[in-house]
Amino acid sequence: MNKSGNVKIAKYLAECGIGSRRGCETLVAGGKVRVNGRVMKNVAERIDPETDIVEYAGKEVVIARKVVFALNKPRGYVSTLSDPRAGPTLAGLIPAKYASLGLKPVGRLDKDSEGLMLLTNDGALANRIMHPRYGVLKTYRVTLDSAPPERVLGVLRRGVHLPDGDKLKPMGTRIVGRGREAAREIELTLSEGKKREIRRAFTMFGYEVKTLRRIAIGPIKLGSIRKGSMVELSKSQIKRLTEAAKK
Repeated sequence: MNKSGNVKIAKYLAECGIGSRRGCETLVAGGKVRVNGRVMKNVAERIDPETDIVEYAGKEVVIARKVVFALNKPRGYVSTLSDPRAGPTLAGLIPAKYASLGLKPVGRLDKDSEGLMLLTNDGALANRIMHPRYGVLKTYRVTLDSAPPERVLGVLRRGVHLPDGDKLKPMGTRIVGRGREAAREIELTLSEGKKREIRRAFTMFGYEVKTLRRIAIGPIKLGSIRKGSMVELSKSQIKRLTEAAKK
């Protein structure tokens, strides 16, 4: 191991797509990582990626090409790569040719929801997109069982205190289309991603969410991506997404 290396071991692992920086520190401290054949437990140790051989789970870890994919998750799929007890997962939607890229989902959509998800091997970017501090906006299209009055939407815009004591941040809301039926379709913009927060908020007011679809994450839109399909983002799209996650 090169004592004068230029990158901390956990940071290198995160850049390779193994996990978050903190998660990689836990792996190192737990003796799960080897450097040049020796178990590494010092999270402050630095390595030289050009000369040191880093291994995790018995395989050499190398920095892969940084990529981001947009996926249209169908309803009924669980937003993980492995959970045999919960039903079909995202792993079944990733083509075999991308299996070696080390893609991981950025955030979640509950099993009953559908729409845009991002998959990437860039752990640092993923953490910024998910962390509320960076305020990357997520936009959703919701269909309710009946049209809510403006009073309800006004409460959502100011922020909601749920009966269980949880506080949800203000949501941008607008009715999509015109007419009584169209008024059941609401577009919401959120800066955080608490578990089932949209469904919980509308349930508090006595409304049932019939469909929930995420249509945008920051500047990236779902567009015409077919359900169950994924497309690779261009360099310009990744640049705009990265800039949105730096604010």
